Amino acid sequence: MRKADLKIVFVPTIVKGVNDHQIGDILRLAIENIECISGISFQPVAFTGRISRHDLESKRFTLSDFAHAVKEQTGICEPYEDWFPLACVSPFSKLLSALRGEQTTTLTCHPHCSLGTYLFVDQHKRAVPVTRFVDVGPMLQMMDNLARKAERRRMKLFSKIESWNILRKCFHQDKAPAGLTFKLFLQTLQGLTDKRYGRGKLETEGFTYRTLMVAGMHFMDSYNYDVERVKRCVIHYAAPNGLIYPFCAYNSGRVYRDQIERQFAVPLEEPAEAVVAHA
Repeated sequence: MRKADLKIVFVPTIVKGVNDHQIGDILRLAIENIECISGISFQPVAFTGRISRHDLESKRFTLSDFAHAVKEQTGICEPYEDWFPLACVSPFSKLLSALRGEQTTTLTCHPHCSLGTYLFVDQHKRAVPVTRFVDVGPMLQMMDNLARKAERRRMKLFSKIESWNILRKCFHQDKAPAGLTFKLFLQTLQGLTDKRYGRGKLETEGFTYRTLMVAGMHFMDSYNYDVERVKRCVIHYAAPNGLIYPFCAYNSGRVYRDQIERQFAVPLEEPAEAVVAHA
């Protein structure tokens, strides 16, 4: 990846008793190669086939287990302080939409679906959670309030100044990792929302600070199925019938995968011209 000048995200499935003891090793590997790794999305196992109750309970791994494992194996993040649901970024998306006058993708999945944090990694490969030097909770609340106001305003410049003031107020220079100034913090946020600034030459020249997104996404199965979570799904399957299906509804609960595959799958023994005809 480094030779090709690419960035990747690790997506490991975690099973208790199988590889949950390697969470720290995976995180350390990502930090050590921060130049070509932008994030990790840990995914606790979801059981979508037959399994005994004993195996289910012994191998089940939750997002709470994950948060504690990171602390125990790396000492980097506090399980009750440094993690937020991934939908917490929606105030930023809403504000960007209001300021730009165009829609920005806004993720509002259920808070039980995921959690995450951003690590800021210095030149010595020391990682500091963003929560250590930014008042994340108050900042998100103020950003959400500002986004609501900005939607109704014509003077977008005033909203931009307010955004700057909010970030300045919530940023604590004395607690930030080495070399991270407020200006560099703003540029890093710009790089996270626009790859023109967060990748390539500008990144190489130090326009942004090295960051690593560390997240957990726990897909559901028939044992922990929650309809409220399904209603707010942000990951879907697109099917040939023109419909989209929430990821967890496609694979568990009221399973739609079998129905779609029976209706649209092409048997392996059919010749190539038949496949074209189906398409």
